Amino acid sequence: MGRRPLWPPINLQKEVWEHRVPDFPQDSIMLHSLFRLCGTVLVSAVMVAAYLSPAAAHSYCGAPRSGPQVYLFGEPGDFALLTRTVRITMRDMRFSPDHVAVKQGESIRFIVTNLDDADHDFTLGDEMTQQEHRKEMAEMTDIAAAHANHSDAHAIFVPAGKTRVLIWTFSVPGSFEFDCNMPGHYEAGMRGDVSVR
Repeated sequence: MGRRPLWPPINLQKEVWEHRVPDFPQDSIMLHSLFRLCGTVLVSAVMVAAYLSPAAAHSYCGAPRSGPQVYLFGEPGDFALLTRTVRITMRDMRFSPDHVAVKQGESIRFIVTNLDDADHDFTLGDEMTQQEHRKEMAEMTDIAAAHANHSDAHAIFVPAGKTRVLIWTFSVPGSFEFDCNMPGHYEAGMRGDVSVR
């Protein structure tokens, strides 16, 4: 009768647990947890800062962005799906014509010719996009070089005496703008509007 009964089994879980727990002082375990927490907070802060940085939020003239760009006023058009062509001239700090009516879903090829002696910019967008772009342009030191490398599908840099093309699909109804956001040009009256119905 000196033998243990087969049932209930020996409390193996307690014995296994006691052998698996390392023999660390309580302070070491707390310190390890604190380091893990600090590391997690640091990585999260860096990711949030990168996401919220002005360069990540709207890099008009920087290096190409990764991933698809989302616009609230349409999307880049496809040459194969063109609906029509609109010719716009830039002269004396004005666009001609300065109003374009578009049907929702139309893909427009804008052929933009700069007849001025000054370089210009043709940017499609809503009011917020235009304001952000004007602010960026005002902060740039070498505007021509920055425009030569820009990566936004809704804007083109048009040097003096040159013609450039921009294709855009107006998939969203509303009133939008096409502006020149070179410093002082919008303020001098270089703006137009697009009504999408």
